[in-house]
Amino acid sequence: MEGKVTRGEVLSYPLMTIASVGLLAWAAFASLRQDDLVSPSIYEQIVGAAMLGLGFLLSAAVDTLIRRRSGPTTRRGSQAGEFNSAFIQETVAVLLPPPPDAYPHVPPWELTSARLVGYDNSLALAKLRLDIDRLLREMAFAHHIDVARASAGAVKMAQMLGERGLLPIEIVEPTRQIVAICNRAIHGYDISDELADAVVSAGEDLLARLRQHMEQESSGTVNR
Repeated sequence: MEGKVTRGEVLSYPLMTIASVGLLAWAAFASLRQDDLVSPSIYEQIVGAAMLGLGFLLSAAVDTLIRRRSGPTTRRGSQAGEFNSAFIQETVAVLLPPPPDAYPHVPPWELTSARLVGYDNSLALAKLRLDIDRLLREMAFAHHIDVARASAGAVKMAQMLGERGLLPIEIVEPTRQIVAICNRAIHGYDISDELADAVVSAGEDLLARLRQHMEQESSGTVNR
């Protein structure tokens, strides 16, 4: 999360302090050697600047070494604070019709987002993002929106549908929160099993309710 100090910074601060103390000590030593108050020699200035530069180089080297040893798999993951599960569930439940009591049977060999959680969270969230994108584009196509020319993602598509009165405009924020975590997983950030499960649960509920909304709309039973 932003505002936390990295291990490289923890080590670089003492190094910079040592370099600064060394520079001050050198300046004090040089001043004691002077019989009168005159400027230090060129040699002493060069040595002082070199010590300060060495401190910067050491701190940068330590930080770089730690980042390389950490590797890409330890990039900061998404925090639960970026995803408000309770807000999403409450908002979606108010705005969209409940899903059907009986869900369509899913063959055991088919990989769903829920089945991928804990096994491959990145793939689970990538599939969820794709499912949301596809369904929103299907809804847009059903209402004669040129989806072939619209390269907008799920959030923008939800906003377009909301602005046309085809979806409640308030559905954009829950969609944005779900898609934001999906995008971070796609871009290589570590997502915990707990957070992935919460996002997939909210996302699949959103998908089920959007499908129910489409069915009711096609049958003319949607309440505007």
